[in-house]
Amino acid sequence: MRYNRNLETRKKVILFLMAFRYQNISLACLKLGYQRSYFYFWFNRLKEANFDIKSLEERSRRPGSHPKKTPIEIVDKIISLRKQTNYGPDRLQYHLEQLYNLHLPTSTIGHILKRENLIPPKRLKHRKKHQKRYHMPHPGDSVQMDVKYVSYRIKAQQHYQYTAIDDCTRWRFAKIYYDLSVNNTQDFFKELIKTAPFKIKSIQSDNGIEFTYRFVSDPKCMDKEPKEHPLDTLCKKHNIHHKLIPLGQCEINGKVERSHRIDEEEFYRLITYSSLKELQLAFKKWISYYNHKRPHAGINKMTPIQKLNLKLNSS
Repeated sequence: MRYNRNLETRKKVILFLMAFRYQNISLACLKLGYQRSYFYFWFNRLKEANFDIKSLEERSRRPGSHPKKTPIEIVDKIISLRKQTNYGPDRLQYHLEQLYNLHLPTSTIGHILKRENLIPPKRLKHRKKHQKRYHMPHPGDSVQMDVKYVSYRIKAQQHYQYTAIDDCTRWRFAKIYYDLSVNNTQDFFKELIKTAPFKIKSIQSDNGIEFTYRFVSDPKCMDKEPKEHPLDTLCKKHNIHHKLIPLGQCEINGKVERSHRIDEEEFYRLITYSSLKELQLAFKKWISYYNHKRPHAGINKMTPIQKLNLKLNSS
């Protein structure tokens, strides 16, 4: 017993052995720095367990039940909704109120998700200090545009998602294409112009070759300006300003980048599609849901369409 791997158990056993050696409990407690009540508590527990060494281990003091414990049927609804949507505590709180008229603190929902191992541990990242946050006052003042790789391949082929998001209302338009090309950029821009429920005044993009020829390297044209990109031609035709963000500062296009993360967490991770046609059809429904039903924390938990209507009615 005295060589038990549990340090606390060994200390108790040594106390018992010393008390028997000295035939004096008080002296043993004095030498080892324990109260007599400590000796009697653990020795009585050991006797009651028929001198089973495991009885000297600490037991959990957690109560067997709690009067304010969340009912199991509510816990099941939270777990089911989490697995269907992959939402966090804030958004789950909103949907529980809308669907089941349940009013729960986000802390309670978070504890339940952690207890059920439904929240992965956070990875520490070194992040650059972001630019000052801002938002445009009117729909169409600035539309951020970017391209995202579809997170899985279909029949060994990589596909690409073109996305445009309005800075003011978070209204989005997006399409998935077979490849990344200037022709697809033109097609996407024309579809965006037709679909947008407001006049677009400015387009903001990164410096990828699908958006600009600004950094195209050609030894024959070292002293010449790069030729005009078809996107710039279309922007001039529709009287739209095309703005390029500075190199290495993707946080300036942060709203479209954040929307891509939402796509990854709430669309791509849930179901894997086996054909491009199936993926495009499901993605079209997802974008409709994003614009009409999904609340957005950045616009006071309104949907993009609600924010758009509010802005249009106030102007």
